[in-house]
Amino acid sequence: MKKIIKTAFFVFISLMIMASTVSASGNINLKWRGDYSDNTDPKLVFTFTSPVNYIQQFTAVIYPATVTNPTFGDYTELKEITVNGGIESNVSFNITNGFDADNGLYTARFLGNGYMAGVSAEYADVYVISPDGVATYLNRFASADSSEVAILIEELSHPLQLDSEPQTERKSERVSFVLSMKNADFGGAFSTLEDVRNAWTASDVLAYINKPSATVAGLKEKISKTSDIFGIDTEDADYVKFVDELCADILLYNGEYNNGNGINSIKEFKDIVGECLGVIVFNNSSDVQMSDAFAKYKAYLDITDETMADYNALSSNYQGKVLRELYNKNFAKSVQVVSAFTNAVGILKNDSTPVIPPVVIVPDNGTSSSGSGGGAGMTGAASDVFPTTKPEENKTTGFSDCTISHWAYQYVSKLSEKNIINGYDDNTFRPDNNVTREEFVKMIINATGLYRDNHKCEFSDVPETAWFYNFVASAYEQGIVSGMDDETFGVGTKITRQDAAVIASRVLTYMEKDIKMNDAEFTDMGTVSDYAKDSVNMLSGMGIINGFDDASFRPYAAITRAEAATIIAKLILNL
Repeated sequence: MKKIIKTAFFVFISLMIMASTVSASGNINLKWRGDYSDNTDPKLVFTFTSPVNYIQQFTAVIYPATVTNPTFGDYTELKEITVNGGIESNVSFNITNGFDADNGLYTARFLGNGYMAGVSAEYADVYVISPDGVATYLNRFASADSSEVAILIEELSHPLQLDSEPQTERKSERVSFVLSMKNADFGGAFSTLEDVRNAWTASDVLAYINKPSATVAGLKEKISKTSDIFGIDTEDADYVKFVDELCADILLYNGEYNNGNGINSIKEFKDIVGECLGVIVFNNSSDVQMSDAFAKYKAYLDITDETMADYNALSSNYQGKVLRELYNKNFAKSVQVVSAFTNAVGILKNDSTPVIPPVVIVPDNGTSSSGSGGGAGMTGAASDVFPTTKPEENKTTGFSDCTISHWAYQYVSKLSEKNIINGYDDNTFRPDNNVTREEFVKMIINATGLYRDNHKCEFSDVPETAWFYNFVASAYEQGIVSGMDDETFGVGTKITRQDAAVIASRVLTYMEKDIKMNDAEFTDMGTVSDYAKDSVNMLSGMGIINGFDDASFRPYAAITRAEAATIIAKLILNL
């Protein structure tokens, strides 16, 4: 068979349905396409919907388009069809069965029969490719560059019923995607012409999401038409519920994939749908729904095999605790989900035999701790940040305002269980209250076992009678803290995030622990003070500190009680 002609068209006509006393009218809505999923047995498929309320009888025939007045002997193939009205049906013809027209052009016609007797036929001129022709095209694709691919797409536009794209920059972009998908999705070569059809159709979606003018409604419509190609279940309950938010996120984050090159393959698009939808579902799940959400979407998260192995080794109870770390976080990107998950696994994987330094308990002088702001400004009393009871009297119940739904629950609970922190008299922890410099020093010295009652310091604002004196002195003599200047420590001053990082990093250095440096990628890293940059890089590299949802670190922000507990809990695991 010779190379096929490059033009085709659909012809749609109305059919008058006639019965003895009843008549109705409607369109067949005939559509056709070549099915080239089997290289040795290609099919010509017609899809149609007959008028409602009738059992319709058709005779479908196909014959060379050069025959103007066909008779029975001219029909290359004939099929009798009986279908219920109003239901989409299809009929297929075997292309290899006598299709020998020189140019591959045929006419398909639906002839009235039964109720359809005497009704004008609906027909369409169609183009087919023989098995030999299929092999030729696949061979041409094997070594085609972008120019050749553009030519091949044009030649196949009619038999494969590909959408027509004018010679514009967008067409060049789509051709580039086809080449990318050939390698990424089809192993470097198209096996069938169906692969070509799918790649070209998918390229329309990939090119669309790169358009500045792309809209949520537009992307949603394109996905609905190509869901079978991308393997997206558009009837899934999560997809139906969050499709608008999903499409908005895809348009927002597409440019960040592949080092800024965006999505370039069918698999990558399917992955970004799963990834973005997973983040949305995590943000909208209750703590008890997290397990199902994680099981459904974990394949789309870039979690290392090592972390997953650590997670799988945890008890079911601890796995639940890890997943509750994903609750109520309002993640923007999957990398934040992965970070939260990885950090939680790291905290819990050794928890069955925790290595917690000895705790120094400060005697209560009789004054209860009921101040606000983590005990800021208190004098003469043990800080409310720490327990004032003996270890055997430690209570294990949680705080009313830091339950399992709170992002810092696991870290606060761990330190509370070990008598490193406690709460207020009303059973609250007040996680959002800020922490002063002396309070943070006491927390970290108490937690790491670096308390010494014979150390000295001579800051003018740290009198020997102060409840925090021995803690500040212990930290000072061991090189963990210095003052705001030569004279003062800065008592009562809220400690900043960067200063907390400095103190934590000096503990690691003093205790000669293995250090993992990392160039922290916080968006505001340039604003971190020079004296604190190495500390921030160190703690970031060791997973002890993280940024906010907008990827900032906010070095000058005052640290909260929840943040302080988190840093110290993670620090303990590195000791």
